[in-house]
Amino acid sequence: MSSPEASTEQRPLSRLYIRVWLAVALAGTLGALGGLMIAIMIYDPPGAVAARMIGATLALLERQQVPPDRAQRLADQWETFVRITDAQGQVIQFATANGVRADPRAQARHRVQLVGGQVLETGEFAIGRPPWTAFALPLIGIALAVGLATFPLVWRITRRLEAFRQSVTELGRGQLSTRLVVDGNDEVADLARSFNRSAERIEELVRANRDLLANASHELRSPLTRIRMAGELLTDMHGVPEQLAPMREMRSSISELDELIDEILTASRLEAGGHLDAPQPTDLGQICADEAHRLGISFAPVQVRVLGTPHLLRRLVRNLLENALKYGLGRTVTLDLVQSPEETRLVVSDLGEGVPEAERERIFEAFYRRRGSSEAQGGVGLGLSLVRAIALQHGGTVHCEANLPQGARFVCRFPSRNASSS
Repeated sequence: MSSPEASTEQRPLSRLYIRVWLAVALAGTLGALGGLMIAIMIYDPPGAVAARMIGATLALLERQQVPPDRAQRLADQWETFVRITDAQGQVIQFATANGVRADPRAQARHRVQLVGGQVLETGEFAIGRPPWTAFALPLIGIALAVGLATFPLVWRITRRLEAFRQSVTELGRGQLSTRLVVDGNDEVADLARSFNRSAERIEELVRANRDLLANASHELRSPLTRIRMAGELLTDMHGVPEQLAPMREMRSSISELDELIDEILTASRLEAGGHLDAPQPTDLGQICADEAHRLGISFAPVQVRVLGTPHLLRRLVRNLLENALKYGLGRTVTLDLVQSPEETRLVVSDLGEGVPEAERERIFEAFYRRRGSSEAQGGVGLGLSLVRAIALQHGGTVHCEANLPQGARFVCRFPSRNASSS
């Protein structure tokens, strides 16, 4: 039996180590890419193309004619096309490197003026520039190396954070003995030590609070029992009619105090995650029939078995029925219990003044005082707060809604995994 928040708490922390690892690997890869870009610029800076071209054609500047095979050799050497035109712009020679396709009238990127009015033109100068694979493959290799080198480090850090998250989750569920294993001597280890000290202090405080409540309940019940017995004796010895009403009021107040003590103890055990009875197959229909008969409410017996703690389920049903009688102004209170393959639904309805929509969640708070209620009327106490705590303890929910045309309706649902039919 777990709370509805358990599903959200089960989300793993694995996305964190992936994000950290990707961030580190990306930073290393970007650094490598920047280094390669600088290397490319140093290897073949702007202006080097024209300088190499002029150096290669320096031997042609004083010749009236370029040898026919010279254009082809230059085209192969520069991995582009070479075009030589005369003074009138007519193409004298045109050659292309192996694998390069170009039109004789293609636009030139570089031009050198030769003697006699001839012009040497070429396309994109490619000599000396390595292919893209010469840079892409090292970049891929660096990225893989950075990723493989940083993964164990990132995994070790985030694995300890994952253990921390699990411990915090267990502590939040009430397992106050949860402690972290202190590994290393860094900030994460210091965080683990701080968590262990905090968990130990919380466990001590909760244990002391639980002991105080147990001792206080014992000490309070003893004088309450003596007062009740004294009241009974006074009633028997002095049965004067005008004294009977105050005595009945006193007995009623004592019963309320005794009930409140019991509810405080139950609430403290639920909130602190104390040792509760193990869940067992329970006839919820029989519990409803017993409580309805005790309070004089009509209920047709039905057999509905659920997996739960019997005395907690009895407290849930009793609190819902007593709340409906108290705030239903003595009008009709109905109890319905229905089981389906999906869920078990318990519904308690009354014909009282109802609960305003703005307060239908607030009334499940401990000792919440409804708007407009006087000091003498008091708050709602712990009854509905216990109902919600018990429902959550059994993996269910409870909410309040309008009971048209008047009144309020409390609906408690238990999932099918907690129900079994016999």
